Amino acid sequence: MGHRGPFLSSNFLLDHVMILRVPEPAIPKRCSLYRVYLKLRSENKKLRNLAIVDPLTGLYNVRHFVSVLRSEMERAKRTGAPLSLIILDIDYFKSVNDRYGHPTGDMILKSIAAVLKDLVRLTDTVCRYGGEEFIIVLPGTSIQQAVKVAERIRKAIQDKLVKVGTNDIRVTASFGIATFLGDKNESVQSFIDRADQCLLKAKRLGRNQVVSEALPPDTQMTPEEKRALFAAFSDRQH
Repeated sequence: MGHRGPFLSSNFLLDHVMILRVPEPAIPKRCSLYRVYLKLRSENKKLRNLAIVDPLTGLYNVRHFVSVLRSEMERAKRTGAPLSLIILDIDYFKSVNDRYGHPTGDMILKSIAAVLKDLVRLTDTVCRYGGEEFIIVLPGTSIQQAVKVAERIRKAIQDKLVKVGTNDIRVTASFGIATFLGDKNESVQSFIDRADQCLLKAKRLGRNQVVSEALPPDTQMTPEEKRALFAAFSDRQH
């Protein structure tokens, strides 16, 4: 797994640069000052992006992830809706870098990022969490639903072919999933740690698999159970 330090000290740029928020001015659009304003707004947008986006993958960075997760946990407390977290780590990524070189490793990271973008909803937040780790925040998503999402991503990564020169490279990933139900006070770090423990278990079990916290019991009846219950009720009525 890639190295990641304490998230509160990540992203030097966001800690040390003041980002200007320029209001829409009452300037005629043909005026030279308006062109200056447009340039300033464009530069300001670039600066905001630098502060929250990982430059290699184009995904959000750790600092933005923590901010989003904190907000979504507060929302879950208010609404009672489940909030799930998927953390994934590319298997044996160091071996890929050692064998093919870091430029190839970077191509694989970008390829995985593209897979993640394609397979999540607009309401989900995908971030690069560490060297070869990624994390996904899924609001309003039960642990059962999150497992299905993770399995789709796992299979897509496994089937993805990255062509580098004459080499066709495939990688796999391991997944850990935790869910926050908003019914208790828990820190952001504690929630992340729960998902991380599931990820570690997936690796211990052989990698290229999804491990979640214990699924709650399924209280929904199958069609066969419904028919049997209906038949029993009908017999009792007669």
